[in-house]
Amino acid sequence: MCGIAGFWRLDGRRVPASALVPALDRLRHRGPDDEGLLVVDSATGGAVSLGGDETVSSLGLPSWREGGAPRGDIVLGHRRLSILDLSPRGHQPMAAPGGEIWAVFNGEIYNYIELREELADGGEPFESGTDTEVMLRAWQRWGPDCLHRFNGDWAIALLDLRGDAPRLHLARDRWGVKPLYYCEHDGAFWFGSEAKALVGTAVPFAPDGRAVARFLQNGELPASDRGGTFFAGVRQLPPGGALTVGSGGVEETQWYRLRDRCAEVEGPRPDAAVSEMEDQVDRAVGVRLRSDVPLGSCLSGGVDSSSIVGTMRRQLPGGADLHTFSAVYRERGPFDESQWIDEVVGQAGCISHKTYPDELPLHEMFERLVWHQDEPFSSPSIFAQWCVMREASAAGVTVLLDGQAADELFAGYQPGVHQEEFLELLGQGRRLAALRASVARKFATGESWRALWRDLRAALVYGPLGVLARGGPPPLPPPLGELGFRPEVAAEHFPKATLDPDAVAAKLAEDEGKLRRWQDQAKRASGARLDELAAKMAKKRGQIARGLAKLVQAGHGGRRGRRRVARLRARGWFDHSLRERLLGQTTSNNLSHLLRYEDRNSMAFSIEARVPFTDFKLVEWAFRRANHVKIRRGWTKWVLREAMRDRVPRRVLWRRDKVGFETPELLFARRMLAARAGVELSESPLLERFLEPAAVRATCRRVAGGGGSAGEGRMVWRWLVLESWYRQFASAGAGADEG
Repeated sequence: MCGIAGFWRLDGRRVPASALVPALDRLRHRGPDDEGLLVVDSATGGAVSLGGDETVSSLGLPSWREGGAPRGDIVLGHRRLSILDLSPRGHQPMAAPGGEIWAVFNGEIYNYIELREELADGGEPFESGTDTEVMLRAWQRWGPDCLHRFNGDWAIALLDLRGDAPRLHLARDRWGVKPLYYCEHDGAFWFGSEAKALVGTAVPFAPDGRAVARFLQNGELPASDRGGTFFAGVRQLPPGGALTVGSGGVEETQWYRLRDRCAEVEGPRPDAAVSEMEDQVDRAVGVRLRSDVPLGSCLSGGVDSSSIVGTMRRQLPGGADLHTFSAVYRERGPFDESQWIDEVVGQAGCISHKTYPDELPLHEMFERLVWHQDEPFSSPSIFAQWCVMREASAAGVTVLLDGQAADELFAGYQPGVHQEEFLELLGQGRRLAALRASVARKFATGESWRALWRDLRAALVYGPLGVLARGGPPPLPPPLGELGFRPEVAAEHFPKATLDPDAVAAKLAEDEGKLRRWQDQAKRASGARLDELAAKMAKKRGQIARGLAKLVQAGHGGRRGRRRVARLRARGWFDHSLRERLLGQTTSNNLSHLLRYEDRNSMAFSIEARVPFTDFKLVEWAFRRANHVKIRRGWTKWVLREAMRDRVPRRVLWRRDKVGFETPELLFARRMLAARAGVELSESPLLERFLEPAAVRATCRRVAGGGGSAGEGRMVWRWLVLESWYRQFASAGAGADEG
């Protein structure tokens, strides 16, 4: 794990390497062990390596500070966190044999040993034991196709000086475990591992108004698969994305798509799937134990992280210490996982390290947490993870494995996955299967018959998240006025926020008329015309169903409307699919945000986080397997639980109350307000631009005074985060340090 940055002056200006140093300085936490720069003149192909204040002295590189330092239109920079081959041979920027291909690399290619053996066959001997050199040789032999051979997490910037015109290639791993941002400004293309390397260095700081507004409304974060960020003018390279800069400009492509790799679904016997699951976990964890520095694991007390710990214990050499790091709470309650953690630690024989977030001064760490996260975050739950990384750093552990992504792959998230399965089966006409799945769920979860019946009725009317309804419609975002939005802001960013039931009803009547006409025509049609009408009718049914559901969820339509929506769901007019739900969580929303939190939290303490459940072979295997091995006998993540039966205590495997790195949000918001006594959130320039100051003051006083709802606690937390984020990055844009 490292930090990378660089730029290409597309306007042809030649500048010294010192122009990149401020960006590298802001990435020092990602790589405190070494630094390096490369200055290139694209016209001549000349490249000169330079050192900095923390470059390994034995390399003998001239410093960028020396007078007469070379100038160029391309500069690459690197900050190194030494993980593999700790010697100076791992220094970057690194060149392939011949000196025409240079790279800066962040991350790990876990199958580098196997690739190295393949590349060494008949080739030049390798000069280091790093995966960076393997990556360079692979690119030299196979070109961009080498990305498909890599099993790992990475962000790559590779400068190819071969041929008549140089090309700069950027690439990001399949799931975006490692970050990569870029921008174009003032005649230059810039990239960096974190946005803070670019803001104020490459591009002026300006918040993206749409991103801020949506975050204030409901905590929504920009979609990483669309390259969105909170910074105007700064994009992130999407997971599985690639980008090329050359004489023809900047071209972004997608080198990997999960859907293309798992289009065919297999339905193996459950026992075969369990055996395959064991092999997948063994392989994914095994290659992630390759390290020349101490490693350990996060442990939350649930199935996922416990599976990682249990597998590590089986694979580490006998007698090797296995350190685990956990967030727990002194006061026993729903947020404390101590008893489950202790069971895993006892069985695996670990050295357990615990941190207590409720006893640590959040207000003292808050500014650093916000700065290192780069972009706002909607919940204080990541503070628990921050504390875990802090504890690991204090213990001298540099690499941590974690259980992220298992929920997305194996249907672990509730509420939603049971309901999606029920509605999918019902929509397929498999009513008996839907009933059996619901009965099995009742016995697996321990919920009452009454609660199950209420949940299924709500799901029929309101969809998979109907469980949140508790007898009524799921909670919609509060009206914009209740959230404190200024009227002009609401009109600009949420022009359709207010539902017009008459307009929706009129559109429904129009669509239903079209559907009836097409149905009449279909009775007399045949061949291609019949196929055309069938496609149009299927699309129109979905539009009608969604429109009616929107009315009902907003409280319109009455009992008749609710019953009609339920009938349409049962007839398959809605596109319910558990597999699509999990694919969306893996590629579009949940996972990318969780990986961002983990990357920034771990890197803040110069720790490399490795996530075995994102192993691409494991992920593709999971999405080629049918739903019945993911949810079986009412248990989510069934195939994983069964595969880990000899590695994880039974009580942990089959527990019903896992909460993860949870935190009491209202309490944390109240503590933060108390620490800010005398500093009004309503005076924040950013919040004042979007919200009515009086509304902000009133809500803060309720929460600080011991009142307020859980929703208001979440709202105040978002305000606190945005205020700190804006203030720090506005200052950074003026050249301030991270503090």
